[in-house]
Amino acid sequence: MKILAVDDDEFIRDLLVGALSEIGLDDITVADSAESALELVAAAEKPFECLLLDIRLPGKNGLELCSLLRRHTDYTSCPILMITSVSDKAHIDRAFRAGASDYVTKPLNMAELAARISFAQQELSRDKRVKQDDYALKVFEVLVRMWRKFSGGVLRACNLSS
Repeated sequence: MKILAVDDDEFIRDLLVGALSEIGLDDITVADSAESALELVAAAEKPFECLLLDIRLPGKNGLELCSLLRRHTDYTSCPILMITSVSDKAHIDRAFRAGASDYVTKPLNMAELAARISFAQQELSRDKRVKQDDYALKVFEVLVRMWRKFSGGVLRACNLSS
């Protein structure tokens, strides 16, 4: 799973990289601000599959970043977990209104974070399967229309020749 972790605290960034690597998640990119995160998103050849955002960031805060990312076509359904020391109800509500999928408070409980990321992975896999099923259904519908058009033409040709 390709993860982008955005936190202005170097200790937290290092902690996330180390802890997530321990559970087999080692494709982690880090950013220290919303601006650098947006640059990484723009430069990424393949979209990130999970975003971990702190709320308190220099410049644009994590809520603004979350809202901006949700407007990007590659991130409309990407799991976005807010990871922050801010735990009052007003901030939590604003995070979900901005588009956050989940909310984890600091100090981090790594077992809880791992479980939430695992759940995000499952949701991402389910979304991919649904999109593949939708695509397969559309292809089937096109084939059915083509067959009807073809078979109708064949029947008309047979009727004309008799």
